Amino acid sequence: MAVTFYERPDSTDSVDARLIRNVTRNWDMTSTTQVSAVAASALFSLPVVSGGLGIVINSVHPDLTTLYCSTISVTEDVNSAAPHCHYSVSATYTNNFDSGGEGTSGGGGSAGGATAGQQQGAAPNERIENPLLRKIDIKIDGQTQQVSLRQDATGKPYLNTAGDPILPAPQRSVPGVKIHISRNVALCPGNLFAFLGYINNADLLIPVGNQPVGLAYPKYGLRFATLSAEPVYESGVSYWRLSMTLEQGPHKVYGPTGRYYGWEVPIASIGRRGKTNLNPSVHVITDGETALGQEAPSTGTGQPMAEPVFLNEQGVYTLPGDIGQYIYYKTFQPDESFNMAVLWS
Repeated sequence: MAVTFYERPDSTDSVDARLIRNVTRNWDMTSTTQVSAVAASALFSLPVVSGGLGIVINSVHPDLTTLYCSTISVTEDVNSAAPHCHYSVSATYTNNFDSGGEGTSGGGGSAGGATAGQQQGAAPNERIENPLLRKIDIKIDGQTQQVSLRQDATGKPYLNTAGDPILPAPQRSVPGVKIHISRNVALCPGNLFAFLGYINNADLLIPVGNQPVGLAYPKYGLRFATLSAEPVYESGVSYWRLSMTLEQGPHKVYGPTGRYYGWEVPIASIGRRGKTNLNPSVHVITDGETALGQEAPSTGTGQPMAEPVFLNEQGVYTLPGDIGQYIYYKTFQPDESFNMAVLWS
């Protein structure tokens, strides 16, 4: 069987206002033996040394390296007959492989969304056909959420005009992040559902495609919030598409340290019982007793304090300072933790 290709001078090039470019190249293929359109497409994709043109999906356009081949179509001439069989071959190239452009596949069926979003952002010629060999896919969303704080963004403590803590603790919006991770696995890992709601038990580096660096989070910085598993059949492979969401913890202590606590909960130490300069035992603090480093007030009723007061690490009555530098936070860990790296390892 002898096969010959002739590129026709009727290629097209279109660019729209968003600079999305689509190029179509057309060939006439002749063969001494009649073959199906599928076989003709395979012959077209063979290397040049084997009689084809070597053009396959994801290959680069010869004139513009930003264009990648996204579709190949073959139409057999209805009047074809051996030994002069004729086929029309078209290859479409686009620079907008992921969204828009004629070359973008929308993906059909109930699993269309699962397959369409895979390897997004990777160069087309670097994409892997076998779904089980692909890297994890990541999308990141910003958000805000409400938390109770004893200090504002500058560290200034929330106090009333008498210098007492405001109750209940005021709330403010703090930034956060949702990290959406998707990956393909051969078997549905039902054991992962047991870890929903857990936080990471060690410092964590989330891989991002082929990049040399990932997203770094400290211990207790992320929560395993959601998990879904969907069966998919693609490229001759049956697999499960896992979609997971990790949430960045909202807690940070303002002041001298500015430490990020993530999902650990820092609670300012306040109360009506504590220690004072004159009474080192834990007792009900009364009006007139002095705080740590404070001179004795001129008056005092001797009655229990009407509002809770700040206590330091040893439980001693203390004043918070102008920028809250003397507020002591006791940390709690309400969530169980696990090795979160198992989600993508």
